[in-house]
Amino acid sequence: MSYQQYENSTHDGAPFELYTFRYGNTTLHYTSSDDKSFTVGTAKVISLPIERSAVTNTTDSIKSNMTISLPSNDEFARKLVTVGLEYPVSIRINRVHRNDNQYENITIWRGRVVGAALANERIELQCESIFTSVQRQGLSQQYNLSCRHALYGRQCRVNRAEFSKELRITGSDATGIWHEGLGGWHYNPVGGYVVINGEIKRSIVGATNTLIHFDPPYKDDTIRSATIYAGCDKTIETCQRHFHNTDNFGGFPYIPIKNPFEGAL
Repeated sequence: MSYQQYENSTHDGAPFELYTFRYGNTTLHYTSSDDKSFTVGTAKVISLPIERSAVTNTTDSIKSNMTISLPSNDEFARKLVTVGLEYPVSIRINRVHRNDNQYENITIWRGRVVGAALANERIELQCESIFTSVQRQGLSQQYNLSCRHALYGRQCRVNRAEFSKELRITGSDATGIWHEGLGGWHYNPVGGYVVINGEIKRSIVGATNTLIHFDPPYKDDTIRSATIYAGCDKTIETCQRHFHNTDNFGGFPYIPIKNPFEGAL
C-alpha cells in the first residue's frame, strides 16, 4: 500500500511522527511512537513522549512557528538549555504510518530551533518556520569607518590558526579560565573567541595575563582544553599592525568626517 492509501484507511492507518534534528555534525531522530525498534537506515530512532504545537497553514511565516516539548532528562534538550545554540539546529517533522514496511512519509513541517527553556518538568524548544529565512531581508553592505567583515570569515581571509594560542589551564568557572600565561603570544584576545573542549565557542570579553573572561557562560561540564584566537577592534590600524591584512579591510577609513555643507565657509 502507498502512503496515501494508509492515510485514507480507517483500518490500516496508524500514523506517528518522526522528528529529525541536525546540529553541527550530529543528526538525531526522535519519534512520538512507542515502537523502540524503529530505525532510519542504520540510525536508531529514540522513542520519547515528545509533543508539539499545531501546524498552522498561513501566508504569515511568523504564525507558522512551532513549540516542541521534550522531557527534561533528554541529553540533547538539556544541552540546548545549559550550553546554548552553538550551531544552527534544523528540525524536520515527517508523518509515517506504523504498518507501512516501506516507511513512506511526508514532511509536514520544517524549520530551525531558535531558543530553549525549562517549563516545569519539560524543555520547550522555540522553532521558526523555514520560510522565515526566505522572507528575511539579506544583509547589505554599508559605508562604515570600521571593518564590517566577520573576523576570520570568508571576506576577512585571515588564517585564524596563525593567531591562536592553546592555554595551559589552572582553573575555570562558568565565565572564566585561569591559565599559566600567554608566553610570547603578543595579541589581544579581547574581541576574539575561545574554543572550549574542542567544540564550544565563546566570545572573549575581558582578559588579564592569567585570566580570560568569556560570554555567554559555559555550565555544561569541566573545561578540559581551551584555545584562544586573537581579537580585533575593527580599525584599519589594528588590521595593519597585527594582521597585515589591509587589502581585505572591510571599512572605509578615509571617508571625510567633516560635512562640507555644514558650517561657514
